[in-house]
Amino acid sequence: RIKDEIKEQRNQEQNGLCIYCERKIAPSDGHIEHIRPKSVVLYAHLTFVYSNLAQSCNGDTKPAMVNNNGNASPQHCGHWKGESDLLILFPGPSCNQHLQILDDGTIMPTLTTSEEQKQQIKHDLQVLGLNSSNSLKAERRKHLENLNNIRKASKGNPALLQKYLQQLAN
Repeated sequence: RIKDEIKEQRNQEQNGLCIYCERKIAPSDGHIEHIRPKSVVLYAHLTFVYSNLAQSCNGDTKPAMVNNNGNASPQHCGHWKGESDLLILFPGPSCNQHLQILDDGTIMPTLTTSEEQKQQIKHDLQVLGLNSSNSLKAERRKHLENLNNIRKASKGNPALLQKYLQQLAN
């Protein structure tokens, strides 16, 4: 099926990561996500445009919550987003430069981000449910902890830090 081929191709292009939460995702898992919702008339012409398609995980399914559209849904990412629109295109090449991870695993805008962008980022984080999943926050805390441990152990050795980052990518 063409959907499976697109999902597999996007998985490869996204380095095996969900477009929103960046969890590892197998090529056959998750779903094809319309970044700009196909049900919004303004974006209807993007329904089959490849650059508007991505692979999203299905989010945590327990406990189920009510999403932005009032439907029972997973806690985060594409199915949580539903047909809501994003103010900032999160899956862009520079989106992470405006984000920071707090010690509790919560994602927030950086202090240097403009006030307008901070509000847009907070909106999108809510629309995607990226701070509503305890398991996502726990994974982020674990990554921060590992990174801090390696940074301390490496005593400034960039090779060890690079090794950890490569392990995360694999």
